[in-house]
Amino acid sequence: MVAIVLIAAQSATNDTYTYAIAGGGTAGLTLALLLSVDPEVSVIVLEAGNSVANDPRALVPEQEGSLVGTSADWNFTTTPQASLYDNAVIQVPRGKALGGSSVLNYLIWARPSAVELDGWSSVLGLQGWDWESLLPAFEGSENFTDPPADLAETLTVDDTVHGRTGPIRGSMQRSIYSLYTDYVIPTLIGLGVEKPVDRIAGNTTGCGFVPLSIDSESYTRSWSGSVFELVAAQRPNLRVVTGSLVQRVAWNENVPDSGDVTAAGLQYADVSTGNEMTVNADNIVLSAGAVHTPQLLELSGVGDPAILTPLGIDVRVQSPVVGTQTADHLTYAGSFSFNDSSFTGGEYIQDFQDYASPSRFLSAEDYAFASALLDDDSNKPIDTSEATWQMVKYLWQLDDSFIEYGWYYGFVNIYVLHPLSQGTIHAASRDASESPVIDAGYNSANIALANGTVLQWDLWILSKAVQYYATTVPRATPLSSIAARFSLNGTLPFGELEQQVFQGLGSGSHQTGGTMMAAARSDGVVDQNVKVYGTSNVFVADASVVPVSPGEHTMGLVYAIAVKAARLLGGNS
Repeated sequence: MVAIVLIAAQSATNDTYTYAIAGGGTAGLTLALLLSVDPEVSVIVLEAGNSVANDPRALVPEQEGSLVGTSADWNFTTTPQASLYDNAVIQVPRGKALGGSSVLNYLIWARPSAVELDGWSSVLGLQGWDWESLLPAFEGSENFTDPPADLAETLTVDDTVHGRTGPIRGSMQRSIYSLYTDYVIPTLIGLGVEKPVDRIAGNTTGCGFVPLSIDSESYTRSWSGSVFELVAAQRPNLRVVTGSLVQRVAWNENVPDSGDVTAAGLQYADVSTGNEMTVNADNIVLSAGAVHTPQLLELSGVGDPAILTPLGIDVRVQSPVVGTQTADHLTYAGSFSFNDSSFTGGEYIQDFQDYASPSRFLSAEDYAFASALLDDDSNKPIDTSEATWQMVKYLWQLDDSFIEYGWYYGFVNIYVLHPLSQGTIHAASRDASESPVIDAGYNSANIALANGTVLQWDLWILSKAVQYYATTVPRATPLSSIAARFSLNGTLPFGELEQQVFQGLGSGSHQTGGTMMAAARSDGVVDQNVKVYGTSNVFVADASVVPVSPGEHTMGLVYAIAVKAARLLGGNS
């Protein structure tokens, strides 16, 4: 791979750039690539990590996830989670390298459903963020290659929704595990589960395969960092400073008549020497990710005075929503065993997904019970945002997907796609090098019932989904013919089953929120043009702006946010 010569932190110039981007991750590098198409625009990216472009753990698809826990990972953890078994502390993997978490993840390139994104517009009032408006952004990030001809009958594609000229290469898998084609797919179809032609074409409900961020020609991972290093060498107007930890936004002391504060640049430190520097720019974009961007805003004086003042941080913009309404997918990991292990086609990495709506995995009685709870707004959990509550109600009424059964050979990770539980991320001190305090709030959404008991909503939904899969799928043909058996006994009394699920709760590592986008300043941190409320030239483009937990793996959405932000900021870039 051809690599650019990356700029050391101490060699950054005193030039004033058109855009200074904090964070060279999934969104930040994609945004930089698109903005710098215009040779009259100058862009600088500040990234704390380094390049992993020649690391086989990044490149080889079968080594997906192997950079988690290394120096390319920030290695964050949550606070002890009071609503998890034994007050568990959960790992929060986040990429610390060029490309960010797009080099750590498991390659899944998916999109939320059309009805979900339409809800961003119709329910949340975010104009320009509905499915039709975002589809060009999804396509604009993608350079898709059709599946191999011999697999095209199973790996079906809707050609009208794929991009062919975007910066990130995507493709379908190279082989199909025969467990799926011979047993799982026929079983699910026999149970009435649909198999959409293309699971990223707007309908996520049902089963099938999704694109992976793999360059089919070289059979290597394609991520924002790998593409950036190939392209940036040809652009004198694009610079990246690695080993540079952004500390805060540098503000212009002259406050305009509008009252909005104006940024002058970004203050950062060389991570190896500690030397502090400032880069000047006309526009500041925070793309540090769902963990660091809320922290960075608070360190810059944008946030809740009740959080900032005790830390000795001067308040520049009062924004009490900063660091709140974070979300992640609650998960339970199970597996199937079979009396036949002679499956073929597993030599290449692949993921099979089965997305279920409530009417599928709940009994008629449970569905009516849950629907009645959601119909009564007095049941909204105290820490659940109004945006999340209304979106969950909207998606429930449309019977959109609420559960993912993510197959990985015989293993099945089960995700709550639209949790009511939410958390917070706040700066721990004035020091940018100190990890923020991450209270993810897993399983914390409680609904008081008329009988005096409390329902833990996300745990209840997840346990019902586990019970359905454990009892229904292995008993249906043809899976039953190979004695399929789920790792948890689905015939246990529900209370016992729920307790076992509780003891196995985990995280999907799909963090979103913290600087949520909202149509009104009182409800969010950035507006629908991704500008931070109360500022004139500070923007956010990463997973932290996502207003509610998306019903999909997040990488595809984050790439689309970067493309959308590039078009909002740079016109036709």
